Amino acid sequence: MNADARRDDWRLALAVLAAAGVIRLAFAALIPLFPDETYYWEWSRHLAGGYFDHPSGIARLIALGTGLAAMLGKAATPVAVRCFSVIAGFVGSLAAAGIARRIAGDRAALIAAVTLSAMPLAAA
Repeated sequence: MNADARRDDWRLALAVLAAAGVIRLAFAALIPLFPDETYYWEWSRHLAGGYFDHPSGIARLIALGTGLAAMLGKAATPVAVRCFSVIAGFVGSLAAAGIARRIAGDRAALIAAVTLSAMPLAAA
């Protein structure tokens, strides 16, 4: 496979990840909050180093999203609660594709990107 085809695989991997991120943001805006998410949202209103059954990471991501919405004069909507979690998932998927690229090449990065984008649990 020539260098141009390999670069095309990497570009396609990036496009797949970007499209999956946009789709996840759209779903984050459309789907009502689940009970667990409202529980974590309450944590974000009272930040601590940790909670009974989780560390503080999700509460901090939610606090960033709702804080940004408040700075923009918007209400705390489901997309505000979820936006930084979606961004963190995108960054994680991008890192996984980058690692696959480094270890096994651009085709492996494309396979990783498609796999991560198609996994329902990765989107949750």
